[in-house]
Amino acid sequence: MNFGILGPYMSGTDRDRLLAWFRRVDAGPFSTIATGERELWPQIEQHAFLAAAAAVTTRVRVMSHVMIVPMHPPVLLAKRLASIDVIAGGRLVVGIGTGGRAEDYRAAGSTRERPWQRIDDAVATMRRVWAGEPPWDGAPAPVGPPPARSGGPPLYTGASGPKALARAARWADGWQGAVMSADVATMREQVERHLGAWERAGRSERPYLMNSLWFALGDRARERLDEVTARYLGLPPGTASPLGRTPYDADGIRRAVDNCRQVGFDELVFIPISDDIEQLDLLESVLERL
Repeated sequence: MNFGILGPYMSGTDRDRLLAWFRRVDAGPFSTIATGERELWPQIEQHAFLAAAAAVTTRVRVMSHVMIVPMHPPVLLAKRLASIDVIAGGRLVVGIGTGGRAEDYRAAGSTRERPWQRIDDAVATMRRVWAGEPPWDGAPAPVGPPPARSGGPPLYTGASGPKALARAARWADGWQGAVMSADVATMREQVERHLGAWERAGRSERPYLMNSLWFALGDRARERLDEVTARYLGLPPGTASPLGRTPYDADGIRRAVDNCRQVGFDELVFIPISDDIEQLDLLESVLERL
């Protein structure tokens, strides 16, 4: 099973620390570096993060986790993503979702109307653009540049509901899950639902299956983890870690890894609650002993 990690996302950061994260992740045991998308939050804007990571790294995949596609004009988004894929040399992966916060849509000058239909339409548009077709009938020229990978970057869905999942299974190359509890029964049910959706959609290839979870290690790990994740989710303090949603010690990470392997995930993505690069040191020391 592969391991991925989000760069500094749960808090703001600066240039030196961001570049240090990129270089350390690229040299470490990770397969992917990722970032999420929120507008009313202090993290680096997603497209800027992905472009910077693509330029600084040479090995790891560079991934959105997730990109709120309905907020973006599809043709412009296709051009941006193809450009990042060129910078990455074909290492871009696009995780796609609807987001859960109306304020992010409002900040982007968009609405949340019919989000999954808009995703379906946007995916079809982006793939036409990446194939070199004109973006609309009568357009004077195609949109460039072409992506580094023929057909464009892989697209993973964040869908979990049955209707959204049935739609996404028609176009997605994988599933970008977030089963934070990381218990075997819950994860197995989710994996089976997604594999079944792909089968019912007539897909012969197995989707790439990815899970993700927050983590914290070191001094006051549980308290710090609970503080940050509760603030991120809009929950009262003291309600995140006790629910078993997040590992805050080496044993918890080992159990999460073992459980994800047991149910058939291809990759586990860790979400640090701090931009302190010590979190990378501590996580790598646990992963090296697995």
